[in-house]
Amino acid sequence: MVNLHDVDVKEIKDIFSKKKVFTTYHYEKLLEPYIYKFRILTHAEFAQSERYYDNILLIRHDIDHDYETALRIGEWEQKKGIRSTFCILHSAWYYGMYREGRYIHTNELITLCKELRDMGHEINFHNNLITMSLQTGIDPIKVLKSELNFFKKINIDIKGTSTHGDKLCRLLNYRNFEIFSEAVNEQLGKREIQGLYGSVKLGSVSMKELGLVYEGYDFDKDIYITDSGGRIRSFRNIEGRTHLEINATHQGNLVGILTHPIWWDFDRSF
Repeated sequence: MVNLHDVDVKEIKDIFSKKKVFTTYHYEKLLEPYIYKFRILTHAEFAQSERYYDNILLIRHDIDHDYETALRIGEWEQKKGIRSTFCILHSAWYYGMYREGRYIHTNELITLCKELRDMGHEINFHNNLITMSLQTGIDPIKVLKSELNFFKKINIDIKGTSTHGDKLCRLLNYRNFEIFSEAVNEQLGKREIQGLYGSVKLGSVSMKELGLVYEGYDFDKDIYITDSGGRIRSFRNIEGRTHLEINATHQGNLVGILTHPIWWDFDRSF
């Protein structure tokens, strides 16, 4: 295991504290129109269901680098009877160190995942693999398989991934979910992306082969609310990356909410 004493944790937390723009009150207000009128499901539950005719709320938290706030959000939701999907970023500072072809994971990562799981939340793999490969030369498929196996060993059931929007994605015109054959851009096809340490072939592994049932951008949404960039924005009629079979049979409204804990101040006073 990696010890976080090797990292300047205080400096990192000081940076996080200056980014907080929303509070528990704002989160309650964000959920208020839906929490009592919609059925709340995790992303995996929705992806694996046969059909739903009622209104559905899917809540997703991209933890990125602020895992402590993520835990507080998870605790708050548990007290409200809410179960959501937390996305764990493998390139985050608290995740672990990649050495000699494998990750050495931190105790903090394992504790985070187990506590969120025990609260009833879903753990999702936040995928930054293509970017990591282009920057370091790692084998993205090997890393993904290894990490899914690691989570399985600690009794964390990973059913889905969510693509991380790294700056390099925009620069080189790819999305991290394009590592999957089911998710390659239809117009651009199975191309090869060149980076500093070699290239990555897109569409080189199947989600089904890995036992994954969804990617975070698969679902069509009637309303999509996000705090990206520290601003709450709402969009209507968002088309999913692919049309899963469930979307053809879902008759109610589907609302998706995406948060990033770094923007939120949950002070445990709830």
